[in-house]
Amino acid sequence: MSSPAALPTKRGAAALQGYLPLLAVAGAAAVLYAPTLAALAAGHWQMPAHSHGPVLLIAALALFALSWHRAAVQAEAAPAPWPRVALLLGAALALHALGALSSTVQISMLALPPLLAGLTLWAGGPARLRAQGRFPYVFLLFLVPWPVWMTDPLTQPLKLLISGCAEHLLHGLGYAVARDGVVLQLGAYQLHVADACSGIHSLFMLEAFGLLYIHLLRQPSALRQAALAALILPISFTANLLRVLALALLTYHGGSALGQGVLHEGSGLLLFALALLMLAPVDALLRRVAPSPPARPPLRKGATLALPDWRRTAPLLAVLLALAAWLQHRPNLPELVPMADLQQTLPAQVGGWRLVAGGPDQVVLTTMPGEAEAYDQQVVRTYADTQGRLLMLNIALVRRAADLSDLAHDPLGCYPAQGFQILDSAPAAMAGVDGRRLLARRSARLEAVSYWLRSGNHYNMGTTATRMHLMHERLAGRVPDSLLARASLILRHPDDAAQAHAVLEDFLAALVAASPPATRALLRP
Repeated sequence: MSSPAALPTKRGAAALQGYLPLLAVAGAAAVLYAPTLAALAAGHWQMPAHSHGPVLLIAALALFALSWHRAAVQAEAAPAPWPRVALLLGAALALHALGALSSTVQISMLALPPLLAGLTLWAGGPARLRAQGRFPYVFLLFLVPWPVWMTDPLTQPLKLLISGCAEHLLHGLGYAVARDGVVLQLGAYQLHVADACSGIHSLFMLEAFGLLYIHLLRQPSALRQAALAALILPISFTANLLRVLALALLTYHGGSALGQGVLHEGSGLLLFALALLMLAPVDALLRRVAPSPPARPPLRKGATLALPDWRRTAPLLAVLLALAAWLQHRPNLPELVPMADLQQTLPAQVGGWRLVAGGPDQVVLTTMPGEAEAYDQQVVRTYADTQGRLLMLNIALVRRAADLSDLAHDPLGCYPAQGFQILDSAPAAMAGVDGRRLLARRSARLEAVSYWLRSGNHYNMGTTATRMHLMHERLAGRVPDSLLARASLILRHPDDAAQAHAVLEDFLAALVAASPPATRALLRP
């Protein structure tokens, strides 16, 4: 095995030439992760809950580069044994491939710390990796957009607590205010405390930058570190409560255009700045209680900044680029053939129900406010029966759904995203397939929902099973279609839910039976 090539002493082109192998590997890693970052930019980072992602990415990369350079001049380079490097890099690349093939950005981002650790071990050896420390790799974990099922158990209680505190404070200020769950009725205005106002997501970002602040202080006492990290929770809660109060008062005195417009969007940034500024006085107080210990002697400096040569670089470069090319490969799919036009072929008369114009506003098929509904076909209808009941039907079709972001949206995500609280959710058989029943409430609107969601010939799978199904289809060179068939009724009382679900499921079964064969094959293959 050849030793690392020493950094050239000449400046300019000669110095750059010494860096080229390392830059080539960094470029290949960037190419490998470009699709994952693009998916984050087009998906999670567009949501208010994860809009801090780009800021954290820049901070994480800057911190990693700074720590790598510091380690490079504090510890001599000594190439690590190839088995250790291969084991760490192999595990990281396998994890990233699993995330890419299953369209799970969380798995791909979890692979980033071991990948960078493996590259550091390859470039500089164990001494460099130890000198770099653990924190840059721990900080990278804040880039992972944790799924809703992990954050929801904290989000809802925090929303209720903030709503309750806001109600009591507004009462104390003399305002007539009422609260129904997370909805505040202030004068003529109804204000919904959304997930972004719960503080859970700003808590993650504040925790990240709070730990970065502690790390950059160098050598604070352990008590001070622990206390500052713990106090980020009440700081985040207080800042979010002040945001809700400010927006409520702006809406009450200036109208919805003022309180829910540009100021509402910009208040999130102001909230974060306020919470971050609150860290400094808190730390100043902690400094009096728990002063920092004497600084330890600085690490030895002056190590040779050795860089890997092309002989060591070529195999790794080939592996990274080959994996990137393989993950980007898409099967040669056949041309799409014409299919039934759902708008034209779905029956206007279904049993005792007939198609009518107008009807109640339906919950749109999006999981983010302002997100466009992008489907190859979509049918939104209202049917009425002889009793005057209005049944809402929404059918959406995606002809090729390669990953989760392409699938028709699940009502379990759409309804909460638009202010509904899910009161009940249970699987149910309907029209010969596996479906689901929901009971959802938003303020005075109570809605019973029956639906099925399919990907190819698979129905109402959980998120993990859906990811595995899509990965299997991709490896087999296929891309399935996706369809949502949803029917709902507005209720007066929760006790009517069981009867309403039976009516909805009878309607869906009759709809499938009354449809032409080509349409029936789309609804329920």
